[in-house]
Amino acid sequence: MSTMQPPEFPATLLKRVVPAEDHEVLLGDLAEEYQRGRSIAWYWSQILSAVVVGAFRDVRAHPLLALRAAAVGLVLFVMLIRVQLALRDVATGAGFMWGTTWIGLPFYWHWPYYCSWSFSAFLQVLSLTGSLVLGWIVARTHRRHGITMVFAFLAALILYRLWMISTVPGPVIGLSFGLLVRSYAVEGLLILFGGYLATERRECA
Repeated sequence: MSTMQPPEFPATLLKRVVPAEDHEVLLGDLAEEYQRGRSIAWYWSQILSAVVVGAFRDVRAHPLLALRAAAVGLVLFVMLIRVQLALRDVATGAGFMWGTTWIGLPFYWHWPYYCSWSFSAFLQVLSLTGSLVLGWIVARTHRRHGITMVFAFLAALILYRLWMISTVPGPVIGLSFGLLVRSYAVEGLLILFGGYLATERRECA
């Protein structure tokens, strides 16, 4: 009778996103527990926990590199905001800056003013794509560490967001805390996914 083996993808994922750790002993223990009747949900939870713990250990082992990744990510984040604002101005038909000169766009370019849903979709795509790009660049510039340095950047980004919110002098009209949390959660997941796309593919032994 053949022994039930755990799915291969979670183990491959762990090795790919946290390559600095040696996971063979852990994966062997998890495989034994899985064969004894543990659920696939339990197996996945252990793998994800190992990703977080392994990333934390890698950050502690390379603090200067983590600081560099956080700094690179935050600089790129600020630059991305500026690019998004410029593209938003172009999309609305307002125009754009060329050096010190403001160049307006013709009337027929103002399609978002007459189709609000398309403008909202444009802004959403711009924001989601930007998050993916951020994660991809941070991970790509630290490929030997998988997405460990992306976690370091995310921690810095959360602190930066909290600081920005704390500097607002009063309540923001129309701001929903729940919507803000969901928006930031989606942003974080996309940054992680962008980092995953930039990691090296490693075969599971």
